[in-house]
Amino acid sequence: MREAAMASLTVSFYTHAPFTVVELAGELQHATSPGAEAQILDTMGAAGGPVRLVLNLTGVTFLDSGGVNLLAKTSRAVRAGNGTLSCVAPAGSRPDRVLTVTGFNQFMKVYQTVSEAVS
Repeated sequence: MREAAMASLTVSFYTHAPFTVVELAGELQHATSPGAEAQILDTMGAAGGPVRLVLNLTGVTFLDSGGVNLLAKTSRAVRAGNGTLSCVAPAGSRPDRVLTVTGFNQFMKVYQTVSEAVS
Protein backbone atom coordinates (compact mmCIF):
# COMPACT_ATOMS: atom_id res chain seq x y z
CA MET A 1 0.00 0.00 0.00
CA ARG A 2 1.25 3.45 -0.93
CA GLU A 3 0.22 6.33 1.32
CA ALA A 4 0.71 10.09 1.42
CA ALA A 5 -0.57 12.73 3.81
CA MET A 6 -1.57 16.25 2.74
CA ALA A 7 -2.71 18.83 5.27
CA SER A 8 -5.75 17.05 6.69
CA LEU A 9 -6.23 14.37 4.02
CA THR A 10 -4.61 10.97 3.68
CA VAL A 11 -4.66 9.16 0.34
CA SER A 12 -3.83 5.45 0.18
CA PHE A 13 -3.81 3.11 -2.80
CA TYR A 14 -3.97 -0.65 -3.03
CA THR A 15 -4.91 -3.22 -5.62
CA HIS A 16 -7.73 -5.69 -5.27
CA ALA A 17 -7.41 -7.15 -8.77
CA PRO A 18 -8.68 -5.96 -11.14
CA PHE A 19 -9.58 -2.86 -9.10
CA THR A 20 -7.43 -0.03 -7.82
CA VAL A 21 -8.85 1.14 -4.50
CA VAL A 22 -8.15 4.72 -3.41
CA GLU A 23 -8.85 5.30 0.27
CA LEU A 24 -9.39 8.91 1.25
CA ALA A 25 -9.49 9.88 4.92
CA GLY A 26 -9.92 13.32 6.42
CA GLU A 27 -11.06 16.54 4.79
CA LEU A 28 -11.57 16.45 1.03
CA GLN A 29 -11.75 20.16 0.28
CA HIS A 30 -10.22 22.99 -1.76
CA ALA A 31 -6.84 22.86 -0.05
CA THR A 32 -6.42 19.07 -0.19
CA SER A 33 -8.13 18.05 -3.43
CA PRO A 34 -5.39 19.19 -5.88
CA GLY A 35 -2.81 16.90 -4.26
CA ALA A 36 -5.23 13.99 -4.16
CA GLU A 37 -6.17 14.61 -7.79
CA ALA A 38 -2.52 14.55 -8.87
CA GLN A 39 -1.93 11.25 -7.06
CA ILE A 40 -5.06 9.65 -8.51
CA LEU A 41 -4.22 10.77 -12.07
CA ASP A 42 -0.61 9.56 -11.67
CA THR A 43 -1.89 6.16 -10.55
CA MET A 44 -4.26 6.00 -13.49
CA GLY A 45 -1.46 6.90 -15.89
CA ALA A 46 0.82 4.25 -14.41
CA ALA A 47 -1.86 1.62 -15.07
CA GLY A 48 -1.14 1.92 -18.80
CA GLY A 49 -4.72 1.22 -19.84
CA PRO A 50 -8.30 1.28 -18.65
CA VAL A 51 -8.52 1.38 -14.88
CA ARG A 52 -11.25 0.06 -12.61
CA LEU A 53 -11.12 2.65 -9.86
CA VAL A 54 -12.91 2.51 -6.50
CA LEU A 55 -12.85 5.68 -4.39
CA ASN A 56 -13.36 4.73 -0.77
CA LEU A 57 -14.85 7.80 0.92
CA THR A 58 -15.64 6.02 4.19
CA GLY A 59 -12.98 7.98 6.09
CA VAL A 60 -13.88 11.38 4.61
CA THR A 61 -15.08 13.65 7.41
CA PHE A 62 -15.61 16.82 5.38
CA LEU A 63 -16.43 17.24 1.69
CA ASP A 64 -16.87 20.61 0.01
CA SER A 65 -17.06 21.81 -3.59
CA GLY A 66 -13.31 21.20 -4.01
CA GLY A 67 -13.89 17.53 -3.21
CA VAL A 68 -16.90 17.39 -5.51
CA ASN A 69 -14.73 18.91 -8.24
CA LEU A 70 -12.16 16.15 -7.64
CA LEU A 71 -14.90 13.53 -8.10
CA ALA A 72 -16.03 15.17 -11.36
CA LYS A 73 -12.49 15.40 -12.76
CA THR A 74 -11.72 11.82 -11.76
CA SER A 75 -14.94 10.62 -13.36
CA ARG A 76 -14.12 12.39 -16.64
CA ALA A 77 -10.57 11.03 -16.67
CA VAL A 78 -11.72 7.47 -15.98
CA ARG A 79 -14.37 7.64 -18.73
CA ALA A 80 -11.87 9.15 -21.18
CA GLY A 81 -9.61 6.15 -20.52
CA ASN A 82 -12.48 3.66 -20.98
CA GLY A 83 -12.30 2.68 -17.32
CA THR A 84 -14.88 2.41 -14.57
CA LEU A 85 -15.35 4.42 -11.41
CA SER A 86 -17.36 3.65 -8.31
CA CYS A 87 -17.45 5.09 -4.81
CA VAL A 88 -17.85 3.70 -1.33
CA ALA A 89 -19.94 5.96 0.88
CA PRO A 90 -21.92 4.36 3.69
CA ALA A 91 -25.58 5.41 3.92
CA GLY A 92 -26.05 8.58 5.94
CA SER A 93 -22.37 9.53 5.91
CA ARG A 94 -21.33 13.04 4.88
CA PRO A 95 -19.99 11.77 1.52
CA ASP A 96 -23.24 9.87 0.89
CA ARG A 97 -25.30 12.98 1.56
CA VAL A 98 -23.11 15.11 -0.75
CA LEU A 99 -23.23 12.47 -3.53
CA THR A 100 -27.02 12.45 -3.22
CA VAL A 101 -27.47 16.23 -3.14
CA THR A 102 -25.13 16.78 -6.10
CA GLY A 103 -26.62 13.92 -8.12
CA PHE A 104 -23.34 12.01 -8.44
CA ASN A 105 -25.13 8.88 -7.28
CA GLN A 106 -27.19 9.07 -10.50
CA PHE A 107 -24.24 8.42 -12.83
CA MET A 108 -21.78 6.64 -10.57
CA LYS A 109 -22.24 3.41 -8.65
CA VAL A 110 -22.12 4.01 -4.91
CA TYR A 111 -21.57 1.08 -2.55
CA GLN A 112 -21.80 0.70 1.22
CA THR A 113 -18.48 -1.18 1.58
CA VAL A 114 -15.30 -1.83 -0.38
CA SER A 115 -16.17 -5.56 -0.38
CA GLU A 116 -19.38 -4.80 -2.28
CA ALA A 117 -17.57 -2.51 -4.72
CA VAL A 118 -14.93 -5.07 -5.67
CA SER A 119 -17.20 -8.10 -5.88
